[in-house]
Amino acid sequence: MPTWIWEQTDWPAFRWRDTEVSPVLARARLAQGRILGAAGLLDPVLTLDADVSILVEDGVQTSAIEGERLDLDAVRSSVARHLGLPTAGLPAPSRAIDGLIDVLLDATRRFDAPWSAPSEAIWISRPGWSGSWSRSRTLQRWPISIVARILGKARFWLRFQAVEINERQRKVLNRLLDAGPGGFAGGINNRKYMGLTRTSRATAWRELSDLVAKGCLVPTGQGGRSSAYEIPWVELV
Repeated sequence: MPTWIWEQTDWPAFRWRDTEVSPVLARARLAQGRILGAAGLLDPVLTLDADVSILVEDGVQTSAIEGERLDLDAVRSSVARHLGLPTAGLPAPSRAIDGLIDVLLDATRRFDAPWSAPSEAIWISRPGWSGSWSRSRTLQRWPISIVARILGKARFWLRFQAVEINERQRKVLNRLLDAGPGGFAGGINNRKYMGLTRTSRATAWRELSDLVAKGCLVPTGQGGRSSAYEIPWVELV
């Protein structure tokens, strides 16, 4: 049984039964309304940090459809390079990951441009990919929870765009944002911060305390020596 629409023998001349398609379209329109309503809460102009979060999520989820799990830091590295942001401390992305980001940027920033030979070259000739690639292949049926997480990440960076943080703090915050609500088991504590940033205990404690003071992190409720913190998701999602 063909999996993708372009694998159908009658592509692109489709036939359908309204009685079967209408209920599905109605559910899609309802979901679209919920997404547009949530997106309307965002500032009209997304910051680069928000763009990075959305593109990283898009890249990881798109590849997951193909059964491929990408390294988050490598994807973030490629996105940062494409957007002209610092890549210090991030691994060099593979040519395949760079190709994927090329496609996503083309799809999201030139979606209304006429199809052309250069566009086709971007979509079907990226290094490390096999076979042909169609724009419709990136259209995913994302759960609302994923969309809410993306919007939450965008809201986070819009809210804290003026806050001064260093690269280690930014790396930890991005890791927590990528994990989503409850996705980073136990929250971030001194020991985990040291492991993620390879810094000293004193520096980890000082930088965590700074993030809490600035409102970027809130306590999970666990006190004592095992104090842990998390993103203030309740205020974002």
